[in-house]
Amino acid sequence: MKQRNLLQKGGALLLAVSTALSLALPAAAASDDDLDYYVGGISENGYLIDDDDNRVDFDEAVCGPAADSDLMVPYGKTIYFPLLNDGTSGEADWLYKEWQAALSDLTDEEETLALLERRVEQAKADLDAAAGAASGEELRQAQEAVSLLEEMLLYRKRLDRGDNTIDSGSMRELLADCADQLADFGVSISQDATQTQIQAEMDHQQAVIDSALSGIDPDAARTAWEQAVADRDAQQLRVNAAEQAALEAQRAYEDSVSGTTDGYPFVYESQAVKNVKIKTDWEEGKSYIDSLSITKKRYKNSPYAAPSGSRQYAYFLAIEIEERNSTSTSTRDVWGTVSLKKTSGSYRFDYDDVQVDVTFEIGYNHPEDANVIPINPALFEPDEDFDQDSDEEFEFEADDDSYYVANTNSQKKIVLGMDTDYDDEIGDRYDYANLNFWNGNGANFNRTGYLYLYADEDDYLYRIEDDGDLTLLHPDYDHYEDCFVIRTRTLGRYMTSDRRLPETADTAQDDEPDVTVIYDVDTGVNYNPTTGGYGADGDELWNAPAPADTTTFTGVMLRDGLMTTDRTDPQTAPEGQTTPEAQTADPTPEVSAAPTAALTGDTPLAPASPTGPADANDAGGLGQNTVILLCVLAAEITVALTSLICYFAFFHRRHD
Repeated sequence: MKQRNLLQKGGALLLAVSTALSLALPAAAASDDDLDYYVGGISENGYLIDDDDNRVDFDEAVCGPAADSDLMVPYGKTIYFPLLNDGTSGEADWLYKEWQAALSDLTDEEETLALLERRVEQAKADLDAAAGAASGEELRQAQEAVSLLEEMLLYRKRLDRGDNTIDSGSMRELLADCADQLADFGVSISQDATQTQIQAEMDHQQAVIDSALSGIDPDAARTAWEQAVADRDAQQLRVNAAEQAALEAQRAYEDSVSGTTDGYPFVYESQAVKNVKIKTDWEEGKSYIDSLSITKKRYKNSPYAAPSGSRQYAYFLAIEIEERNSTSTSTRDVWGTVSLKKTSGSYRFDYDDVQVDVTFEIGYNHPEDANVIPINPALFEPDEDFDQDSDEEFEFEADDDSYYVANTNSQKKIVLGMDTDYDDEIGDRYDYANLNFWNGNGANFNRTGYLYLYADEDDYLYRIEDDGDLTLLHPDYDHYEDCFVIRTRTLGRYMTSDRRLPETADTAQDDEPDVTVIYDVDTGVNYNPTTGGYGADGDELWNAPAPADTTTFTGVMLRDGLMTTDRTDPQTAPEGQTTPEAQTADPTPEVSAAPTAALTGDTPLAPASPTGPADANDAGGLGQNTVILLCVLAAEITVALTSLICYFAFFHRRHD
């Protein structure tokens, strides 16, 4: 029976091992032959990482057909180009571009529909507010001007966005035509006017309309409203058609990538990129490229993104941009060809088979919100991202309680950024303090402004220098804003601490410190001559009060000479001990027995047997008690002699 049980257990163990091997061996022996696809191309669309979840965001294309033409690639960032499997080669690239173009057309039609919706709302408001009087010529011209200005604003947005459905020359002709027609209605505006200028003129003409509405003809108002509704309904039909076209283009693209990969377009298995080599041919901007690599990343905002499994990842060609000056307002063009080659395996391919033409522009993008300095540096331009004013206020995305006020008159474009990330290097240096940081990108305004940093009034404020040193500042404190106020034109780096810190770089690496910490062997207390602080064993804070029985430290010997440091509290000084105030009449420094013992080399913290002032007195000079005794004797002798002289003088006068 026992033997039968052993055989059953042994058979079960053998079965488990064989099952595990049968599952493990195919995985270990995986090769190109086990793949249903190979690398067929590189996407022309490059994307950035979302810093919040470290995933490639397919909504953030910075180059390629899916990218906004005005979008820059910031310095120090990495662009990710998805590797496409062989199901996406050939016609698929063209179909993808068609899909993206259809989406762009849909966006334009939706913007026009929104404009016409606002026109209907305004016409309805005019109809409701119409009185009985007819409008004059001024009202008619203003209404025509608003209509033309709306068209002009739409053309300007398309031109600024780099819309490729209409060439820039034709777009400029449309802008010029609008400007000419507006001149006929008494509106003078340049064809090169910015979006802000066009909107301002539109608001002005709308104000003219509003002021004349009290006398508008109700019949005319109704006619205008009915026409606006008709235009809106016709545009809605165009939007519906654009939606259908975009949907059909998407289906055509997805059908082109279907087949052995089940419509999944990306490379997601490591065997597909094994032994792949990269080759580059840069025509412009090579010096701004730091590195290239093939890397696996999670991605999001794609219909193919899976919540789990191997297809939640994809392989990308990663192009890392060099970190450069974070305040530069200039841009740099980069273009060239990147090719891949696989040198071994069943699915080998040459450089000519898998390559992509890469084109992008390096620089800083505009901020999402005007007058809000983002965490990542952004390019601020006058009259677009801030107004030119003597007291222009900028908020911080990273800290909405702090802000900066500057005189921006004549201020040119400027790159601004501010984060509140904790500085680990400084934090490790002062791990006993509570620290808060403001890390500006170092931008310089033309004029000096005021930086408001939200902090407690009792905190200490430091400026962080370029080398990491700290400089203690003594700024004003605004009790209404609860902020330190710094007068500066530089968006620099600052830090607050709940306690005062040494204003030096890290001294832990200093082989020859200037100050010797003295340890009192009688009281077990350390004394720091630099800060005047006391601390018990293991206490690095140096902020404890001096114990009542702490010996007076007055002649502290440093490595570079003698430094007199009087730190005794008169209220805690031992009876009979001279306080620093009482010592002012006697310039002779005094070192009592305890610190002398500490300086004899008996403790590890003491220097090598220095000779203090007390040692010099013991060596041959008179002690302090002896000097006092001699002074007393001299005084008594003087009194006695004076009395004797007075006596003889009185006696001599009586006899005369």
